[in-house]
Amino acid sequence: MTFKKSGSRYANKIDPVTIYIAYEGAVDEKKYFEALKLSIPKRFDKLVSLIPVEKSTTNSAPTKVLEDLDNFLDSNQIKLNKNNKGFIVIDKDRWDEGTHKKGLKDTITKCKQKGVTLLCSTPSFDLWLLCHFVDISVEPNEFKDKAKSNLRKTKSSKTFLKSELSKLSKIDMKALISKTSIAINNAEKLNHPISSNGNLIPDQLFTNVFFIHKELAKNKIPIL
Repeated sequence: MTFKKSGSRYANKIDPVTIYIAYEGAVDEKKYFEALKLSIPKRFDKLVSLIPVEKSTTNSAPTKVLEDLDNFLDSNQIKLNKNNKGFIVIDKDRWDEGTHKKGLKDTITKCKQKGVTLLCSTPSFDLWLLCHFVDISVEPNEFKDKAKSNLRKTKSSKTFLKSELSKLSKIDMKALISKTSIAINNAEKLNHPISSNGNLIPDQLFTNVFFIHKELAKNKIPIL
């Protein structure tokens, strides 16, 4: 597809791109990326495709998320390049502790080697969802500490972030995506400039899930 600049004899050619996304969570992430896929205006169908990769198991370890993406690409004979881009979406929370730490580190290294963009939230994907409604950067330190720890009051209760989201009533993903520009602004206030390039996962509250929206914007897909 070619877009011509007004008053110019030249045109900027934009190559079609397909974006493949594998994710950790079997519920919220799945709903979010399916809704994001549907939110892309039909007039851009030939310019960009967004394909959420189905989880193969309930295993949510970062190594498994990358494996799901690899297997999908291999089975469909897809090579990552400027026209085919791969993303994985993981949480930092428990994967940066104890015996899990090596798996997270290996996943980060392999993503760099394979040209896969790693999208991560500290502590969890719920932080990105909450950014659509709340400017966490101006919340009291007590709130931020609870958000970072993201604990449950009891084994059967919701985590702190899920509890905060539930106060906003039932979340409609389509309506939530309409607040993307707000979420990006709020997320960028949290991100340390050294860490926001996606190469590092900081200990502070952090999310770079909005990188997927900036990738879409490169192909002239408007950020909602």
